[in-house]
Amino acid sequence: MVAVKEILEEVVQERFCVPKMMILYVLRLWEGVGDTTSNAAEYRAVILGLKYALDYNFEHICVQGDSMIVCKQIPGEWQVRNENLSILCEEARQLKDQFVSFEIEHIHRSGILNFDGCSKGNPGKAGAGAVLRPENGSWVLRLREGVGRATNNVAEYQALILGLRYALDYGFTHIRVQGDSLLVCKQESNTAADTQANLGLHLRSEALQDTIEYLYSLKKVKSKPGGLRCFDASAEGEVETRQGYVVLMLT
Repeated sequence: MVAVKEILEEVVQERFCVPKMMILYVLRLWEGVGDTTSNAAEYRAVILGLKYALDYNFEHICVQGDSMIVCKQIPGEWQVRNENLSILCEEARQLKDQFVSFEIEHIHRSGILNFDGCSKGNPGKAGAGAVLRPENGSWVLRLREGVGRATNNVAEYQALILGLRYALDYGFTHIRVQGDSLLVCKQESNTAADTQANLGLHLRSEALQDTIEYLYSLKKVKSKPGGLRCFDASAEGEVETRQGYVVLMLT
């Protein structure tokens, strides 16, 4: 954990044998900002970067980030209604104006979600599992949740909803979903004739999908050998997890 106001910097230099010696470097910065909101932390991050860009005598800068609010508010495309964010936005704008040219671009945070549910007895003791990872595979979040007594189809829906909830919590705007439940994949893709049997779960899932900017695809995939598994999330663990409890493992 980085202490509040403590800044760590790491400079990586690589030399290339070219006619004129060039030094290329990457500056990585971390700063503790204490107890604050995600939006405020996003602002602190861009302010931190702009300060160091000026210290390193950059005149032209292109800023990229996955915070839509920051990327829209700094150029004035969106209004700043929050008082605390207004102060941070003004600081960022003052730094922006010191560059000869300034561009800011919103980049999408995209990921892959695998889901699976199972029930011992159908209906019986059931569990839901999901695996969430960014497209670059830099980390993996494994989730499992106890569902209580339910059918396989209900458990599959709960697994999808569990994964979508955490995809939103982790800031994903683009998501590719994969699962081995043909029913869920067809109903969620609006290619199944009857959704009435799981209408409540279907509507909850749709509401979450609408919050995500764009759902790339929902794909039916083959199950892994060895029974009911959720792409590294143990189905046995899901079933034995108490109803309403969620277990997370980030690697």
